[in-house]
Amino acid sequence: MNMIRVMALALALPMAALAQAPPTADAPAPPPFGAHGPHGPMGKWWKDSDTVKKLNLTDTQMTQLDTLVAGKHERMMQLGQAAEAESTKLKGLLNTDALDEGLINAQLEKVLAARSNLEREFTSMLLGSRKILTLEQWRQLEALHPMGDHLKHFRHGGPDGAAPPPPGDGF
Repeated sequence: MNMIRVMALALALPMAALAQAPPTADAPAPPPFGAHGPHGPMGKWWKDSDTVKKLNLTDTQMTQLDTLVAGKHERMMQLGQAAEAESTKLKGLLNTDALDEGLINAQLEKVLAARSNLEREFTSMLLGSRKILTLEQWRQLEALHPMGDHLKHFRHGGPDGAAPPPPGDGF
């Protein structure tokens, strides 16, 4: 597969996100990062009373989850913003008349490395969550709240981030 095809595949999702038009006056804006959604504030599903009941979470587990996420949140926001910045640089390189494949390929590597760092940190947080929950609770959680596009908030800024998150709610 040639490098241009690899690049096109690697850019498919972020380019689609970047291409979204801003909300119009008629369409409501997506909720800001941290707004209450189906997973509670800032994706804190363990703060949602229905989820707490369904999973039979203890106060200790909820406190441990708070501590875990508080410890990871800032780092994930930084990594997400770094990934978004690298993607923006790549988009700029692709939006020129004179394409420099060497620069584009080097920037693509930076994009992939930044995304990998974010994914690694998120997986570390998932592992921490799994250690707090029983296997049955973990399975119930996945059934209630599939992880799906779990990194979208971190790729699109946070409460003070420049770019709004896409519609919906993540982890």
